[in-house]
Amino acid sequence: MGDESCRQCQAMKPILEKLAVKYKGKATIAFIDIHQSPEPAKYFGISNHTPDSFVIVGTENRNYVYISNEGKINMDRGQAMIIGLGDKNEKIFKKMIDFAIIQQGKSKSI
Repeated sequence: MGDESCRQCQAMKPILEKLAVKYKGKATIAFIDIHQSPEPAKYFGISNHTPDSFVIVGTENRNYVYISNEGKINMDRGQAMIIGLGDKNEKIFKKMIDFAIIQQGKSKSI
């Protein structure tokens, strides 16, 4: 999630677009502008600290389940979010998405 006027958010968009191509059919990757779509930002508790990224791995009892960059499942988005943009973010996103895909495979086989 980000803001169209945020330079870091705009710098993150090509990373997300690249990942969307790589994971097409396996994961949904989206950029949501917190000003154009304030409802999701409010739901996830995002204010002006953007970019704010996270990977949702599923739902449990009508609540989202997130995955951390260590591959741990958590109901607390704060334990699984990435704030800001750094050189490592593409690798972190890939790792988190890969963990999420593995987790989804495990839950489908149960």
